Amino acid sequence: MILTVEVDVDRYLVRLTATEYVGAVTFTRYQAGKATPLGEGPAYTDYTVPLGEPVRYYATDDATTVTDGALHTVESDRPVIGSTLLGETYAVDVYRYRPVEWQARSVAHAILGTSTPVVSVAPALYPSGTITFLLDSPTHRVQVLTMLGFGDPIILRSPCTDRVDDQIFLPLRWRDPWLTPDRPGSRQTLEVEYQAVVSTPTLYPPLNARTYSEVRDGGTYRVIRDTYGTYRGIKYGRAPA
Repeated sequence: MILTVEVDVDRYLVRLTATEYVGAVTFTRYQAGKATPLGEGPAYTDYTVPLGEPVRYYATDDATTVTDGALHTVESDRPVIGSTLLGETYAVDVYRYRPVEWQARSVAHAILGTSTPVVSVAPALYPSGTITFLLDSPTHRVQVLTMLGFGDPIILRSPCTDRVDDQIFLPLRWRDPWLTPDRPGSRQTLEVEYQAVVSTPTLYPPLNARTYSEVRDGGTYRVIRDTYGTYRGIKYGRAPA
């Protein structure tokens, strides 16, 4: 197997291609001794490669593990945002990075007749907050707005000298604070409220709901119950597992 690594300096990403492989191909990134599984091949684009840090890539198939034998570095003196769904990345400046919040989901339920509440325990949500980007031009602003509007999680990477943490976040709402008193010069600004998500979020496409007439025409209650199993199965047309 042969692994080819191409650094796209204009889009701040790395493209991996495996040839002459046997069976399935998976890619791994090594950075400072830490291994990060990336995905399956034979081709893969690494949108999450850290900025300014040397990394090495490996490809593994059913027969062997290979590397191209080189260290690769994606350089940028500005933070970069990207979308795997849109397939684009843009350099931005961070004007304001407001305090990050963590929302707890554990709940204490008060019960009559006792001073001891019943506690429902759940993990806290990933952090959320607000970040304001400085953009270079109206065209740059439209590009970022288009990326946010796709609804895909946004990958934010920052040079190690910057004060912004690398993270993957879901844009919740965004606005253009034209009336900000300290707006720097004529540069475009864009304020984004976000919710951080896991590094490999699962995206669920919308499903077509079943109508009452479709359920009614399916036969008797016993037939419907045996076919779909649950109300959710009836609603979305899924048979029981």
